[in-house]
Amino acid sequence: MSATKLDNSKRGPYGDLEEQQYNTLYKTMDVPLMDIRRKYFKQFMIVSLLVLGMAIFLASVVPIPNYLQVPIVIENIEQDHSVMFNHSIRVKNYFVNAGEEVKKGEAICHISSPEIQNLISAIRVAQNDIQGLEKHDAQNIDVQMQNLDAQKDAEKNSFTFLKAEKRAATDLFNSRRSGLEKELKYLGNLKNKNHALYREGVISQVEYLRFEKDYTDKLSELSVLEKNHLQNMQQYNLRMQEVNENLVSFSSDQNQIVSNFETDKGKLSDQIELAKKNLQLFYGDYQLRNDELVLLAPKDGAITYLYPDNKLLNSGEILYRLEDAGGQFEANGLVAAAEIGYVDADMVSKIMLETFPHYEWGVLTGEIENISSSPNEEGQYTLSISLTKENPKISPLLQNGQTGTASLVIEQKSLFGYIFRDFKRMGSGIIY
Repeated sequence: MSATKLDNSKRGPYGDLEEQQYNTLYKTMDVPLMDIRRKYFKQFMIVSLLVLGMAIFLASVVPIPNYLQVPIVIENIEQDHSVMFNHSIRVKNYFVNAGEEVKKGEAICHISSPEIQNLISAIRVAQNDIQGLEKHDAQNIDVQMQNLDAQKDAEKNSFTFLKAEKRAATDLFNSRRSGLEKELKYLGNLKNKNHALYREGVISQVEYLRFEKDYTDKLSELSVLEKNHLQNMQQYNLRMQEVNENLVSFSSDQNQIVSNFETDKGKLSDQIELAKKNLQLFYGDYQLRNDELVLLAPKDGAITYLYPDNKLLNSGEILYRLEDAGGQFEANGLVAAAEIGYVDADMVSKIMLETFPHYEWGVLTGEIENISSSPNEEGQYTLSISLTKENPKISPLLQNGQTGTASLVIEQKSLFGYIFRDFKRMGSGIIY
């Protein structure tokens, strides 16, 4: 009895167990454990090697551009337009004042001279001769031309009507199709909902088929509408094509009439054209008003100077100056002699202006148009960069003197390429 108690006391907290239960009891120290540190360390090494391998691959393959930053200045390469002549003229009157802006083709002033009057007289004499020639066949030609013009006008009106009718038919089709598509969407959702109710036994098959029929009927209605619209469009196109062919035919008939008639008056027309070309050559853009020459603005700009009116303008004197509106701009920059070897003509450049931050306004795109053959006094070479692509935000706001930076991609290498290049330079004793 005492021996049994002694054994139970040695068993500690397991003293109440039977002998057989105690013998089958095991403790945590009896269970073999795996050292998981080795397992996770192995996985960590594999992942690390994969990441390292990927980094090495990217460093050896992916090209990295090397940029040369060139400070630039925007310049307007358009020059002021000064108007002068190689002989004396008289300024009769101006239609504009100094300081005003004008549009291309707007009247500037009346001018006259014996040379101008001779050219205008040559035009008028030839025109009168043509009129005299036309009197012989005028009645016949006029009748034919008027008949053809009337037919052309009728065909043009027909074409305009067909075009409007086609547009109205298209609008009506789009409206009806939009309505049918909305109804189809509604009926489709309703059909799907009732299909679910039918499967659950809430509604009968007859009721569900009614919803399905409504949807199918509406789908057929849309198909018929689209088919009819396609046929209508084909008919409109055929009719419009026929009208165009008629117009071409009528115009061909008129051209034939004119061609036959122009054979006789060709020489007179050549005299007129020659006189007009001389007026254009000697005086620029012009318009004849009551046998007087009116000079027209050759481009948009601002009048900065006017010679006094009602006075004689001598040969070589300036009649007026026109400052260009907008103009054509380029970027000019300076590159150090040590860097000019990296720069080639036609190299693309991205230009960032200080006035317009690139992260908000974007950049300008240009190409190197010219590189100076020799450096300036400071040993720098001049680059001229033409702006090849407009930036809708910046281009209208360009002005002389705006500064910025032109970025030129002078080389592209992988990361290893740059590293090996530097090692090579170090080995050659070149350090920079």
